[in-house]
Amino acid sequence: MSSTTDNSQPTTQTPNMNTQDARIASLSRGYLEETPADKRFFFNFFLENNDIFQVIKPHDEDYLKELRNDYYKRTFTWTATAFVGTFLADKIMKRSASPRMQAKKYKKTAWMSKYLGVPLLSFAVCRLYFCKDEDRAFKRMSEKYSFTFDDYNRAMNILDKANSAGKLGELLNKGDCFDWDTVPGGKPSMSQPTETEK
Repeated sequence: MSSTTDNSQPTTQTPNMNTQDARIASLSRGYLEETPADKRFFFNFFLENNDIFQVIKPHDEDYLKELRNDYYKRTFTWTATAFVGTFLADKIMKRSASPRMQAKKYKKTAWMSKYLGVPLLSFAVCRLYFCKDEDRAFKRMSEKYSFTFDDYNRAMNILDKANSAGKLGELLNKGDCFDWDTVPGGKPSMSQPTETEK
């Protein structure tokens, strides 16, 4: 493609994933490598797609999954308990409330405050003060693996190759059971530099 192409003209061609990644990498590599929060983004990407890329050790993946399940159970328990407690307290208070306190114009605001506000507050308290183990472990694992934009770009290269062969959907569904012999050239290596790194 000529470097003098008019960027103002619309195009119907689908942009190549590697080309997009190369443009982002050239602008963002230095920033991303120095920002721990972005390392966590890359780690989360590889954790969610580890069945495809297999770059996170199984015992680390199982450990994080266990912590995440514990997080879901704990926050659900706190939120549900707050909702049930609010419901029971509301029933008790209604029995002793005066007619003025039960005025219709206050019912909608009171209902939202009680049945939405209290459970959400309970969820926030649980998440901030009683679910720190997952956050610490996630941060520690992010530092341990220290995935960079180059790793992300190699992963995109693998997805792009499967997509070019019309096998992307099958790859996403089957993960590590996908037959790479059906793709010309086989599976690109996660350790092999892409064209943008050469």
